Amino acid sequence: MEIMKQNLNPLETDFLEFLAERTGWPFEKAATRFFKLRNDLNYFKKKQFIQSDGIIQQICTLFYDNMNQGDLLEIYRFLAPIHLLVFLSYSYPKKISERFRDAWRLLQKKEYSQFIGYLRRYFTQKIKKESPTDTILKHTSAPSVLVDYGCGMAHLSFEIAKRNPSVHVILVDIDSLILEFTAFRFRKHKISHQIITITKENLHPSLPPHNICLADEVMEHLVQPLTVFERIYTSMITGGLLYGNFSDHSAGPLHITPNLSELRRKIAEHYEPVETKLYRKIR
Repeated sequence: MEIMKQNLNPLETDFLEFLAERTGWPFEKAATRFFKLRNDLNYFKKKQFIQSDGIIQQICTLFYDNMNQGDLLEIYRFLAPIHLLVFLSYSYPKKISERFRDAWRLLQKKEYSQFIGYLRRYFTQKIKKESPTDTILKHTSAPSVLVDYGCGMAHLSFEIAKRNPSVHVILVDIDSLILEFTAFRFRKHKISHQIITITKENLHPSLPPHNICLADEVMEHLVQPLTVFERIYTSMITGGLLYGNFSDHSAGPLHITPNLSELRRKIAEHYEPVETKLYRKIR
């Protein structure tokens, strides 16, 4: 087993321990299956694999109304195994050719503000050698309560809490395979956290008082992003930090609200920009 773990990064190791616990398989069996799939799908970056996600999204809209937030929960649950593997791929180092490809895709979709933001973030990190974790912690007082809204794999909140153990993380997302793994990982690493589950009966749950909120690449997936913003805003203390990309997106089966101009107006009314993607609540 130790030899197998040497071929895994820390996130993969956590995932395979989760998979072994969930299925009852020996770790070696889970690892063998994982290695084969990872190789077959080119570290989950194979073109056909990425395309399959978009095709399945389109198929789901035949059976679910993607303009209904309750139906969207079902679509995301169905897609969770695919999206979990895509999230795992974020832990692999990116070649410069992949970064150019990602930037080119934004241009092809005419997402010009996204393209500019992508380049700005990339060069800022290269020049300043500062990660999003560094940026947020630099402006954070301890102890902190952090809401990770639409947390997914919670990469960023995990790193923030590992660097600053006084941070208590509120994971907010739908009940799916991804949230199940994320909760396992936070328990394993003894990170202080709690979970708020979004359900059909409670699509816009109330949030506890907090001074950091991560809502990155989330709002475009919501039917009512302004309602979610109101939940975040009213529960965040004055001086709190909001982190996220709130640029417009291309329309798609899961980009329910591609135009976020009204959300940006609300943010400008109540927050001041601090750094790239980071805003401080002023009133």
